[in-house]
Amino acid sequence: MAIIVSQNVFADTEIMTTINGQPVGKDLIKLTFESNLVTLTFSDTTSQTAEMDAVIITLDHEASSALEMTTADPAKVNGVYDIMGRYLGETPKGLKQGIYIINGQKVYIK
Repeated sequence: MAIIVSQNVFADTEIMTTINGQPVGKDLIKLTFESNLVTLTFSDTTSQTAEMDAVIITLDHEASSALEMTTADPAKVNGVYDIMGRYLGETPKGLKQGIYIINGQKVYIK
């Protein structure tokens, strides 16, 4: 089993890897598990295998998000959207039964 490590989840995430009590100063990008071993692959294409109980991975991130404020464009609120946010047109004419967002309001069409 392999796990890809992504730093895109939080902009300020820092991944700290320690093997046998020694910090590893490389960017971890992938973990592969086999039996009681874990292979760590780093961004410089090197890898290291160790017993799982010898590996500590710490994710540290700021509590704040990179998105400070979002605003909706009033011109885009008008129209008909499905509940997934996909634009369907200007009018609800011809829509099947379901829940839609019409001009910014949730509407159930029978």
